[in-house]
Formats: sequence, C-alpha cells, structure tokens
Amino acid sequence: MDSHESETWILQTKELLSKAYEARDFIERAAESFPTAIPTHAIAIARLWQRAEALDEVIATHLVTMNDQLFDGKGEVDATRGASLRSLMVGEELLMYDCTWTLSWNRNTRGIIVKFSIEPEMESLHLRIENLTVAGGQDIRYPLYEDQLADGLAKAYVLEILDD
Repeated sequence: MDSHESETWILQTKELLSKAYEARDFIERAAESFPTAIPTHAIAIARLWQRAEALDEVIATHLVTMNDQLFDGKGEVDATRGASLRSLMVGEELLMYDCTWTLSWNRNTRGIIVKFSIEPEMESLHLRIENLTVAGGQDIRYPLYEDQLADGLAKAYVLEILDD
C-alpha cells in the first residue's frame, strides 16, 4: 500500500467515525418507531451514508434533469434519510435504513423513488427504483453499472405516466 492509498483509507475511516456519531443520534430517534433499532447499527448506517454521498451526485443530477426536461421544472426533487420495515415472510419483518431520492409531480400524486438501503446485521446494500403509484419496482445493481440508473429511471417514468 503506497502512502496515497494509506491516506485515503485513513480519511475514509475518519469520515466513517464522524458519520457513526451522527448515526447514533439517528438511531435514538428511529428507535421510537422501530424498537429493533440498536446502537450497534451505527456503523452500518454510517457506511450507507458514506456510499450515498457518492451516489447523490449522479442520482440527484438524473432526477433534476428529468424534472427540467420532462416537467419543465414543475416537479419536486427531494432526498431523505430514514428507516423502514420490509416484509420477509408472513409475520417477519426486517429493519432497513434508507437514503431516498424522490422526483414527484402532479401535486405529489405521481413520482419516482430511488431507494438506497442497508440491512444492518449483514451490512448488505440494496439499490432500487420504485414508482409512487405502480406496484413493484426494479432492483438496480450496486455499484452502478453503465447506464443502468438512467434505464431504470426511464422505465419508472414510462410506467408512472402510463398509469395516469
């Protein structure tokens, strides 16, 4: 490992620690709604946030471009952090932490959602595109591969418009 790689690794570790402190506060708030949220999830959440920052530029840029060119800027682009429960089998749910980017239009009755999530125990990351009004969604390979995000967003847009 050369000195540049060593410095990069150390900087990423310092950033992870900073985000883990922030994640502890987030977990305290999340635990009010999700009792399975525990302090040891802080590292997984910090990793999610660290990777989400890298994705933010490409996802937000795509959504802003869609808003500008397909809706003449009349839609709304938003990004949030949160937690949610995903159904596994009957009676079983899995806690996931999420970073979500949303493009909504038509008074927030239509929209496209890009959800980047982590399952805290296995620290497995998931990237998915969903529609606001159409059931289902598309899993997107992470790390992003070529035009996969643009293709997924185009499909979600067409599905959402056709459902109108």
